[in-house]
Amino acid sequence: MKRTMLWMTVAVAAAATVPSSRAATAAGDAAAGKQVFADNCVACHSATTTTRQAGPGLKDLYKNPKLPGTGRPVSDANVRKQIEKGGGGMPGFASSLSAAQIDDLIAYLKTL
Repeated sequence: MKRTMLWMTVAVAAAATVPSSRAATAAGDAAAGKQVFADNCVACHSATTTTRQAGPGLKDLYKNPKLPGTGRPVSDANVRKQIEKGGGGMPGFASSLSAAQIDDLIAYLKTL
């Protein structure tokens, strides 16, 4: 009985340390996100400065308390909403980027 409980405890602890596929997807891939940015965002946004072009520069985006132009707090949910729906002159990308590409883009934006 004690041996069975020990193995059950080990199995539960091991399962808790392995990320689920959903969690791994939500985290995104910053390297892939850099390419998504280059393909879709760089025409209007800079990754290396906060200087405004057609849209705001996104350097240090996740270090700021609020999203530029919207005043909403910087969070994954608000950044995703901005990417998907657009607003303030920015087009929405929900129909042209997959959820995984947006996850990747968010991961990249966190590195700026």
